[in-house]
Amino acid sequence: MQLMPGKTDASSMTSARAILVTPGSPGTYHCVSRCVRRGWLCGTDRETGRSFEHRRQWVEDRILELSDIFAVALWGHAVMSNHLHVMVQVIPEAKANWSDDEVAERSTRLYPRENQDSATRAQALAGNVERIKELRKTCPGSCASPCRAHCAASQPRGRL
Repeated sequence: MQLMPGKTDASSMTSARAILVTPGSPGTYHCVSRCVRRGWLCGTDRETGRSFEHRRQWVEDRILELSDIFAVALWGHAVMSNHLHVMVQVIPEAKANWSDDEVAERSTRLYPRENQDSATRAQALAGNVERIKELRKTCPGSCASPCRAHCAASQPRGRL
């Protein structure tokens, strides 16, 4: 195994969030997500001169929407040219108080479909007791990874 410069053993390397965070546990996290392969999230690409500034508001709006969907408090966020930061506090007790209708509504907001009305989908989903049980375990707001909400920020616009 190759270690980073200055690192002395494997225990000092980063670990998967699934190992570091117990699902359903409260906590406050600083999450960072970077673009890859010289990609630009927003701003102007110095090499090509292309502007991607129009994306900044999209990403900020999605971060705010996701903080309302997940059982988290958003303490701050920053959208930079090739990465973003979010500070989130996981609040498991908030999710525990959601009704079946709220779970269904949040799930349909998290994964919208262009060809279906979200209110109709949420109503049908709320009547499916088994599916609601599964959603309570997995999404929204379970936060097995506290950074899951910020990773979903790019979901609807994955091919900008």
